[in-house]
Amino acid sequence: MPKVCPLPFSLIRDFLQVLLLSLLLFVSTCLCKMHCGTDELQNTVAHNHMTIYCPQHYDHANNCCFQHDDCYGKQKGRKKCDDAFCGCLRKKMSESLCAIVANQFCDLVQVFGQPAYDRSRA
Repeated sequence: MPKVCPLPFSLIRDFLQVLLLSLLLFVSTCLCKMHCGTDELQNTVAHNHMTIYCPQHYDHANNCCFQHDDCYGKQKGRKKCDDAFCGCLRKKMSESLCAIVANQFCDLVQVFGQPAYDRSRA
């Protein structure tokens, strides 16, 4: 009867490391969706603005947008949500181009946010 050689521990460990890394990359890719905007077009525009003009604060801005959406969804008051959003953006995005993007995003929610706030009640 032929002798069956067990797989070496290092081979199993390496395989599991590659599998875990692949899973982490997949999950991080899924979590990187831009949350700024009310539809796919606005999300894409926000993504492009952040990628081109302020990539170093992409994750921060995305988190501010996510918190803003959550605030609207919980109906905490539109002004309160918008003010918190603007403060969140401006907290880190103070350099020239980043500050411009932060101000644009802030202006957009203050001017055009009412329909999104109303829809979030449903």
